[in-house]
Amino acid sequence: MFYNWYNYLRLEIKQKKRVKMRIRFLFLFIFYALLGYSQENKPQVSGLFLYDSVKIGEPTPFILTCLHPPNDQLLFPDSTYIFGAFEYEKKIFFPSRWKGNYIFDSCIYYLSHFDIVAYQTLSIPVFEIINVDTLFYYSAKDSIFTAGLLKSLPQNPALKSTVFFNPLSLFFNYPYFFIGIVCFCILITFLWIMYGKKVIKFIKIYRLRKKYEIFSNALENKISTLRSNPTRSDVEDAYIVWKKYLQNLENIPYTILTTKEILKRYPSERLQISLQNIDRMVYGRLPNNEIYKSIEILEDITLEKYLQKIESIKNEK
Repeated sequence: MFYNWYNYLRLEIKQKKRVKMRIRFLFLFIFYALLGYSQENKPQVSGLFLYDSVKIGEPTPFILTCLHPPNDQLLFPDSTYIFGAFEYEKKIFFPSRWKGNYIFDSCIYYLSHFDIVAYQTLSIPVFEIINVDTLFYYSAKDSIFTAGLLKSLPQNPALKSTVFFNPLSLFFNYPYFFIGIVCFCILITFLWIMYGKKVIKFIKIYRLRKKYEIFSNALENKISTLRSNPTRSDVEDAYIVWKKYLQNLENIPYTILTTKEILKRYPSERLQISLQNIDRMVYGRLPNNEIYKSIEILEDITLEKYLQKIESIKNEK
């Protein structure tokens, strides 16, 4: 009886061990199956230089490809990415296409470098966006040699003592020129709206002042001559100077108006006496040693009209 119980217990232990082994084997099978699945669905990134050597500063193409499942959200680096010792020049991106059950993306980067080292290596990543996290999948490193510009250095090189600058043709910047013209026109328009009327008044007053100064100097010279030697021709010249200035000031044809017509337009006892004295000497040929006083009266009357004209310009709206 003891022997039978011992055999039963031994068979029970062996059966439990077989179950545990099966469970362990099943667990390992599932683990490695999942591991293989994850490796199989991982994006496959490849990158290589199109040429084996490049000159300093010369752009060279670097091809980056990625084979990935269609549901993956992947991003290729742009111009803001730091490409190690290389400088970004441009890139050419190709449309995605199917390759079996996967998506194939590719891009060509044009990069340049300015280091004098013998060769450079580069590995570029592809970014996978998973919710709020980002995974990096780097391509295998590829190397490129730096091509020398001198095949061989001469033993006794000839050195130049002086190197002159080559003249460069000037390039006219038309965009900035037109922008400057537009800004200038806008500024002039703004200033004209704000200060246009004041500027016009200032110009009118300035011109009147200059013309009056010329008239006053010319009439003063005639008055000085008439004080020392009053002649009929000098009186007539002074009279014509006065008429021409008033004609220009008031836009009235004083040069063809008679004394009566002038007095109708500007009734004044002082003006009447002065014009009568001038008519007696010019047309009646009657001498008058104090005829210069009549010309001075004309000058005083002209000054009043000049000041009135200045005041009317200042009051314009």
